[in-house]
Amino acid sequence: MDFNLTEEQLMVQKTAREFRENEIEPIAAEIEKEPRLRDDIIKREAELGFLGMSVPTEYGGGGATSFDHLLVIEEIAYAGSPAWWPVAFNNSIPETIVRYGSEELKQKYVNGAFDGSKLFSIQFTEPDTGSDPAALITTAKPDGDSYVINGNKRFSTFGARPGYATLYTKDDEGKCTCFVI
Repeated sequence: MDFNLTEEQLMVQKTAREFRENEIEPIAAEIEKEPRLRDDIIKREAELGFLGMSVPTEYGGGGATSFDHLLVIEEIAYAGSPAWWPVAFNNSIPETIVRYGSEELKQKYVNGAFDGSKLFSIQFTEPDTGSDPAALITTAKPDGDSYVINGNKRFSTFGARPGYATLYTKDDEGKCTCFVI
């Protein structure tokens, strides 16, 4: 088995490294002091194609592999700043919707959502149970054509920004289920 990176992977890695070295590291101390990641950094990540890069092209993504996505996260994370989070969340969350969601959800929430103007967020962790899917307390009960969701979340990562969220609950059978909101 060949563990060497392909030419394309080396190019992805180099692009992410140059972004980190030239645009993140010089302001890393400032980034750490701010309560939220700067919009210009997120826009730049979008311009470089890092947001949605591992989402299939038919849904507006870059069609790259999850490994390519991880190469980018690794390079950006070397700066020690939270600048890697939008790349992580704006690949993994829409990938989850593409994998498990209906075609309607894919078209409504994923298609074309990678310009940095909206970010995907996640509401999973709960105050008393942490991030254990088997221990979720938040429930979703059917109510006609909709659901009534009751519970508490401890974190809403990127929830203070415009965009779509995935909210994890327990269904009537006690199974972990996810809503896109």
